[in-house]
Amino acid sequence: MPENNALQGLCQGMLEAWKIYGNPKAAILFVIEDVTYNICDQRFHEFEIRKQNPHVKVIRRTLTDIGDRGSLTSENELIIDNHVVSIIYFRAGYEPGHYPSKKEWDARLLMERSQAIKSPSIQYHLAGTKKVQQALSKSGVIEMFLTEAKKIEAIKDIFTGLYGLDFDEFGDQAVQMALDNPDRDSQKILVNKQVGHMLRTKISTANEGGVAAGLGALDSPYLID
Repeated sequence: MPENNALQGLCQGMLEAWKIYGNPKAAILFVIEDVTYNICDQRFHEFEIRKQNPHVKVIRRTLTDIGDRGSLTSENELIIDNHVVSIIYFRAGYEPGHYPSKKEWDARLLMERSQAIKSPSIQYHLAGTKKVQQALSKSGVIEMFLTEAKKIEAIKDIFTGLYGLDFDEFGDQAVQMALDNPDRDSQKILVNKQVGHMLRTKISTANEGGVAAGLGALDSPYLID
Protein backbone atom coordinates (compact mmCIF):
# COMPACT_ATOMS: atom_id res chain seq x y z
CA MET A 1 0.00 0.00 0.00
CA PRO A 2 1.47 3.41 -0.93
CA GLU A 3 2.58 5.59 1.97
CA ASN A 4 0.11 8.34 2.87
CA ASN A 5 0.80 10.18 6.15
CA ALA A 6 -1.52 13.15 5.73
CA LEU A 7 -3.48 12.41 8.91
CA GLN A 8 -0.38 12.21 11.09
CA GLY A 9 1.06 15.39 9.62
CA LEU A 10 -2.14 17.42 10.02
CA CYS A 11 -2.56 16.38 13.64
CA GLN A 12 1.08 17.07 14.38
CA GLY A 13 0.56 20.59 13.04
CA MET A 14 -2.39 21.15 15.39
CA LEU A 15 -0.38 19.88 18.34
CA GLU A 16 2.50 22.20 17.49
CA ALA A 17 0.03 25.10 17.51
CA TRP A 18 -1.37 23.82 20.83
CA LYS A 19 2.15 23.99 22.31
CA ILE A 20 2.62 27.53 21.01
CA TYR A 21 -0.61 28.61 22.74
CA GLY A 22 1.10 27.75 25.99
CA ASN A 23 -1.71 26.41 28.18
CA PRO A 24 -1.30 22.68 28.97
CA LYS A 25 -4.94 22.47 30.10
CA ALA A 26 -6.40 24.04 26.96
CA ALA A 27 -8.54 22.01 24.56
CA ILE A 28 -8.73 21.80 20.79
CA LEU A 29 -12.17 22.74 19.45
CA PHE A 30 -13.63 21.08 16.36
CA VAL A 31 -16.41 23.29 14.93
CA ILE A 32 -18.89 20.87 13.37
CA GLU A 33 -22.23 20.87 11.55
CA ASP A 34 -25.50 19.94 13.25
CA VAL A 35 -25.50 16.76 11.17
CA THR A 36 -21.97 15.59 10.38
CA TYR A 37 -21.57 13.23 7.44
CA ASN A 38 -17.77 13.20 7.69
CA ILE A 39 -17.83 11.99 11.28
CA CYS A 40 -15.36 9.16 10.61
CA ASP A 41 -12.84 11.53 9.04
CA GLN A 42 -13.13 13.90 12.00
CA ARG A 43 -12.88 11.11 14.55
CA PHE A 44 -9.68 9.87 12.92
CA HIS A 45 -8.20 13.32 13.56
CA GLU A 46 -9.36 13.19 17.16
CA PHE A 47 -7.95 9.71 17.72
CA GLU A 48 -4.62 10.61 16.12
CA ILE A 49 -4.29 13.70 18.32
CA ARG A 50 -4.93 11.51 21.36
CA LYS A 51 -2.39 8.98 20.09
CA GLN A 52 0.32 11.62 19.65
CA ASN A 53 -0.49 13.40 22.93
CA PRO A 54 -3.00 11.74 25.27
CA HIS A 55 -3.11 14.85 27.48
CA VAL A 56 -4.76 17.05 24.85
CA LYS A 57 -8.55 17.14 25.02
CA VAL A 58 -10.62 17.51 21.84
CA ILE A 59 -14.14 18.93 22.10
CA ARG A 60 -16.74 19.09 19.32
CA ARG A 61 -19.31 21.89 19.19
CA THR A 62 -21.64 23.38 16.60
CA LEU A 63 -21.81 27.09 15.86
CA THR A 64 -25.12 27.14 17.74
CA ASP A 65 -23.49 25.51 20.78
CA ILE A 66 -20.75 28.14 20.73
CA GLY A 67 -23.30 30.93 20.41
CA ASP A 68 -25.22 29.55 23.39
CA ARG A 69 -22.35 28.71 25.73
CA GLY A 70 -19.20 30.43 24.49
CA SER A 71 -17.63 33.45 26.17
CA LEU A 72 -14.42 35.46 26.34
CA THR A 73 -12.33 36.23 29.40
CA SER A 74 -10.84 39.65 30.07
CA GLU A 75 -7.74 38.40 28.20
CA ASN A 76 -9.85 37.21 25.23
CA GLU A 77 -9.45 33.53 26.01
CA LEU A 78 -12.30 31.52 24.50
CA ILE A 79 -14.24 29.51 27.10
CA ILE A 80 -16.76 26.84 26.15
CA ASP A 81 -18.35 24.60 28.79
CA ASN A 82 -15.51 25.45 31.21
CA HIS A 83 -12.85 24.52 28.63
CA VAL A 84 -10.19 27.02 27.59
CA VAL A 85 -9.85 26.69 23.80
CA SER A 86 -6.37 26.89 22.28
CA ILE A 87 -7.08 25.75 18.70
CA ILE A 88 -10.24 26.20 16.63
CA TYR A 89 -10.42 23.70 13.77
CA PHE A 90 -13.24 24.65 11.41
CA ARG A 91 -15.10 21.69 9.95
CA ALA A 92 -18.15 23.92 9.48
CA GLY A 93 -18.76 27.57 8.78
CA TYR A 94 -17.76 27.55 5.12
CA GLU A 95 -21.12 28.38 3.58
CA PRO A 96 -24.06 30.70 4.39
CA GLY A 97 -26.28 27.75 5.28
CA HIS A 98 -24.10 27.08 8.31
CA TYR A 99 -25.25 30.43 9.75
CA PRO A 100 -29.06 30.13 9.93
CA SER A 101 -29.45 32.92 12.50
CA LYS A 102 -27.64 35.82 14.14
CA LYS A 103 -26.54 33.48 16.93
CA GLU A 104 -24.22 31.55 14.61
CA TRP A 105 -22.75 34.76 13.17
CA ASP A 106 -22.19 36.02 16.72
CA ALA A 107 -20.44 32.73 17.51
CA ARG A 108 -18.09 33.24 14.57
CA LEU A 109 -17.34 36.80 15.70
CA LEU A 110 -16.70 35.55 19.23
CA MET A 111 -14.17 33.00 17.97
CA GLU A 112 -12.45 35.51 15.70
CA ARG A 113 -12.11 37.98 18.58
CA SER A 114 -10.53 35.31 20.78
CA GLN A 115 -6.81 34.65 21.02
CA ALA A 116 -7.33 30.99 20.08
CA ILE A 117 -5.37 29.88 17.01
CA LYS A 118 -7.74 29.34 14.08
CA SER A 119 -7.44 26.76 11.33
CA PRO A 120 -8.01 28.33 8.91
CA SER A 121 -7.62 31.96 9.90
CA ILE A 122 -10.31 34.31 8.64
CA GLN A 123 -7.81 35.70 6.11
CA TYR A 124 -7.15 32.27 4.60
CA HIS A 125 -10.84 31.43 4.77
CA LEU A 126 -11.82 34.51 2.79
CA ALA A 127 -8.85 34.26 0.43
CA GLY A 128 -10.08 30.80 -0.52
CA THR A 129 -13.37 32.16 -1.83
CA LYS A 130 -13.55 32.92 -5.53
CA LYS A 131 -15.33 36.21 -4.95
CA VAL A 132 -12.47 37.58 -2.83
CA GLN A 133 -9.93 36.25 -5.32
CA GLN A 134 -11.85 38.05 -8.06
CA ALA A 135 -11.84 41.29 -6.04
CA LEU A 136 -8.09 41.02 -5.41
CA SER A 137 -7.43 40.64 -9.13
CA LYS A 138 -9.18 43.89 -10.05
CA SER A 139 -7.06 46.78 -11.24
CA GLY A 140 -5.71 48.91 -8.41
CA VAL A 141 -6.49 46.49 -5.57
CA ILE A 142 -3.05 44.87 -5.22
CA GLU A 143 -1.57 48.37 -5.16
CA MET A 144 -3.47 48.98 -1.92
CA PHE A 145 -1.31 46.37 -0.19
CA LEU A 146 2.03 46.56 -2.02
CA THR A 147 4.15 49.45 -3.24
CA GLU A 148 7.04 47.74 -5.03
CA ALA A 149 6.33 47.64 -8.77
CA LYS A 150 8.28 44.40 -9.33
CA LYS A 151 6.31 42.53 -6.66
CA ILE A 152 3.04 43.87 -7.99
CA GLU A 153 3.85 42.74 -11.53
CA ALA A 154 5.05 39.33 -10.29
CA ILE A 155 1.73 38.77 -8.52
CA LYS A 156 -0.34 40.00 -11.44
CA ASP A 157 1.61 37.68 -13.73
CA ILE A 158 -0.03 34.65 -12.10
CA PHE A 159 -3.59 35.99 -12.33
CA THR A 160 -5.56 33.72 -14.64
CA GLY A 161 -8.59 35.96 -14.91
CA LEU A 162 -11.55 35.71 -12.54
CA TYR A 163 -14.92 36.85 -13.79
CA GLY A 164 -18.14 37.18 -11.82
CA LEU A 165 -21.57 36.20 -13.08
CA ASP A 166 -23.42 38.95 -11.25
CA PHE A 167 -26.37 40.57 -12.98
CA ASP A 168 -24.49 43.71 -13.94
CA GLU A 169 -22.29 45.06 -16.74
CA PHE A 170 -19.26 43.00 -15.71
CA GLY A 171 -21.30 39.80 -15.41
CA ASP A 172 -22.73 40.34 -18.90
CA GLN A 173 -19.21 40.86 -20.27
CA ALA A 174 -18.01 37.62 -18.66
CA VAL A 175 -20.87 35.62 -20.18
CA GLN A 176 -20.28 37.14 -23.61
CA MET A 177 -16.55 36.40 -23.35
CA ALA A 178 -17.28 32.73 -22.68
CA LEU A 179 -19.71 32.56 -25.61
CA ASP A 180 -17.27 34.26 -27.97
CA ASN A 181 -14.29 32.05 -27.01
CA PRO A 182 -15.57 28.57 -26.03
CA ASP A 183 -12.29 26.90 -27.02
CA ARG A 184 -9.84 29.39 -25.57
CA ASP A 185 -6.41 28.08 -24.54
CA SER A 186 -6.96 28.62 -20.81
CA GLN A 187 -9.10 25.49 -20.69
CA LYS A 188 -6.15 23.23 -21.49
CA ILE A 189 -4.32 21.36 -18.72
CA LEU A 190 -0.87 22.92 -18.36
CA VAL A 191 0.52 20.98 -15.39
CA ASN A 192 -0.67 17.58 -14.23
CA LYS A 193 1.16 15.62 -11.53
CA GLN A 194 0.13 12.84 -9.21
CA VAL A 195 1.26 13.85 -5.72
CA GLY A 196 -1.02 11.67 -3.58
CA HIS A 197 -4.23 9.73 -3.75
CA MET A 198 -7.80 9.58 -2.51
CA LEU A 199 -10.05 6.61 -3.20
CA ARG A 200 -13.81 6.53 -2.93
CA THR A 201 -15.97 3.43 -3.20
CA LYS A 202 -19.73 2.99 -3.51
CA ILE A 203 -22.21 0.21 -4.00
CA SER A 204 -22.77 -0.81 -7.62
CA THR A 205 -26.40 0.33 -7.61
CA ALA A 206 -25.57 3.95 -6.69
CA ASN A 207 -25.36 6.43 -9.57
CA GLU A 208 -23.36 8.92 -7.51
CA GLY A 209 -20.41 8.53 -5.17
CA GLY A 210 -20.57 11.61 -2.94
CA VAL A 211 -19.32 10.97 0.59
CA ALA A 212 -21.22 13.93 2.05
CA ALA A 213 -24.38 12.72 0.31
CA GLY A 214 -24.06 9.37 2.08
CA LEU A 215 -23.63 7.38 -1.14
CA GLY A 216 -19.89 6.73 -1.03
CA ALA A 217 -17.06 6.14 1.39
CA LEU A 218 -13.40 7.05 1.60
CA ASP A 219 -11.30 3.94 1.13
CA SER A 220 -7.69 2.76 0.81
CA PRO A 221 -6.14 0.93 -2.15
CA TYR A 222 -4.69 -2.53 -1.64
CA LEU A 223 -1.95 -3.08 -4.21
CA ILE A 224 -0.98 -6.56 -5.35
CA ASP A 225 1.84 -7.63 -7.63
